[in-house]
Amino acid sequence: MKKYVQNMTLFQKFAATIILLGLIPMLILSFFISNKMIRDYREALEIQYEHAAFYVGSSIETMLNSYNTISQMSYNYNYSSEPFMGGYQYDNLRQILHEGKEGDDDAEADRKREMETFLRYVEGADRNLIAAHFVGKDAGGNPIDFHYSSYSSYFKGAELFETETGCGDIDRSDNELILIARHGATYFSGIGEQVFTVARNYFDIRSQVGHSVYVGTLFLDVRMKRLEQIFRSVKFSGAEDIYRERCRGVLLQQYRGEDRNKCGG
Repeated sequence: MKKYVQNMTLFQKFAATIILLGLIPMLILSFFISNKMIRDYREALEIQYEHAAFYVGSSIETMLNSYNTISQMSYNYNYSSEPFMGGYQYDNLRQILHEGKEGDDDAEADRKREMETFLRYVEGADRNLIAAHFVGKDAGGNPIDFHYSSYSSYFKGAELFETETGCGDIDRSDNELILIARHGATYFSGIGEQVFTVARNYFDIRSQVGHSVYVGTLFLDVRMKRLEQIFRSVKFSGAEDIYRERCRGVLLQQYRGEDRNKCGG
C-alpha cells in the first residue's frame, strides 16, 4: 500500500486528499441533513393533518348538533291556535297520528295534510335537507308512514325507502340521534343526489318516566354535499380515507363511500 502511494502522481495524491477530506465528509453531512429535513417535513405534515382532522371532526360535530336540534322539532311543533294548552301543546304530533276515527276518509285526509305540513316545516329548517319522513304506528298499532320532499312530487314507495335506508333495523327504544350512512334518494322520482339520513324516535310525552311509548321515527335526508363542503375546506391531497371510530363519532364508515354499512341505533 505504501509503495502504491509512493508511485501516485501529485495530481492523484491531490485528488485523493480532496475526496478523503472534502467529498466524503460532505456526503456524510448531506445524508444527515437530508434525513433531518425528511423528519421535519414528516412532522410538519403530521401536524397539518392533525389540525385538519381536528377541524373536520369539530365541523362534523357542529353540523350533527344542528341536525340533532332540528330532529327535536317534533317535540316542539305546535300548530294549534289555542294560546294556552299547558304541556300538551307539545303533544300535537301524537294527536295528528292517533286521533280521529280509523276508516274515516275526512280524518285520514286531514291527518295526511297535517303531517305534510309538519314535514314541510321541518324540511325548511335547513337548506341542505331535501326530504323528511315520518314512519310509525297509528292508534290501532298499524304501520303508517308519511314522506315529503319539496324537490319531488312523487314518492315511489315505503319498501324502496326501507331498502335504501335500512330503517326497519333501527332501535325503536333509542332516544338519541340516529345516523344512516350515505345512500341514494331513489325513493323520490327525479332526485339523483346522494344523501345521508339523520333520524330520531318520537315517544308519547304522556308516558311514565322509564316506560316511554314509541310513536314513530322522524327521518331527515341531508345532501352529501353538506359533508363534502367540510372536507373541501381543508387541504387534503384527495386520496385519504376517513374512517369512523364509533357510530355517532364520525358520520360515515368510509368517506369515499365504498362501504355503505348502515348505522342505526
